[in-house]
Parts: sequence; C-alpha cells; structure tokens
Amino acid sequence: MVAFPHFLLNTHKLWQFSDSSFHETCYERWVHKKEFEGLFSQYQKIVHSRPKIPKGMDLKDFEKSEEFILYSIKMKNFFDKQELPN
Repeated sequence: MVAFPHFLLNTHKLWQFSDSSFHETCYERWVHKKEFEGLFSQYQKIVHSRPKIPKGMDLKDFEKSEEFILYSIKMKNFFDKQELPN
C-alpha cells in the first residue's frame, strides 16, 4: 500500500486522492502519478521547512516573526495554486 496525507484542496482535480491509499501496483501504473508526486514533493518541502518555535518564545510573538511569516506565505502560495480559475 502507498498512502498520502490530506494535502490538496477540494478544488484540485486530484483532491480525492489526497488522504488516501493505493495498491502499490495500481499506484505505479497510475496516469497521474508523476503530477501527484510532484505536488506532494512541493508540499513536503514546505512542511519540512516549518520553523521551530525558539525555546522560551511566546507563540503569538513567534507568529509575528519573519521566519514564520515567510513559511506561511510559502504554504499559502502552495494552496493558492490549487484554486480553480473563475
């Protein structure tokens, strides 16, 4: 089995495969595998860049920090790309 967490908005054409699992052989032959893996890779890169709260820093202060703001912008941009055009 190959499984993925929820990482796509329901506006994305592949959203129903986010937070799901595949039989390994089905996944390997899936026509959208390359696109899906690319999206997941982008998402993982952002998630793994999430800054850690410095010891002793208040969460509200941390959320105002440049490091956290830049992370938030990256995450917002990832999800904004999934919006369907009007």
